Amino acid sequence: MTPDPPESGTDEIFDVTGTLTKHEIIKDKTILGIAYADLDRNPIGDPYSATFNESYKAGVAFSVSASVPTVQLPGSYYIGVDVGDLTNDPEKPFDIHACAFAYVTGGSKFFNFKYL
Repeated sequence: MTPDPPESGTDEIFDVTGTLTKHEIIKDKTILGIAYADLDRNPIGDPYSATFNESYKAGVAFSVSASVPTVQLPGSYYIGVDVGDLTNDPEKPFDIHACAFAYVTGGSKFFNFKYL
């Protein structure tokens, strides 16, 4: 992501890559979601979501970039990135195929980025 760590009030560029082994990414259906949360896991700002503009078969590497506005961030917070599809099930409205979470601490001069 650029800038790293995120800076409040700027657009953050997330370059997301990977290979889904059990699911396909379907153009205009599969969603990339990015969200910030405080340490109590309450959302910070509105989450970002957009559908992929290409399809990828299971087992094929994918790569996508997203420009995400960064809200005012506290000194410590979580970032979550996920890939998945909406469902028709109200008990499980989003089927997550892949995700990454990070715990970020410190300010712009010092930070600690920990993948969870």
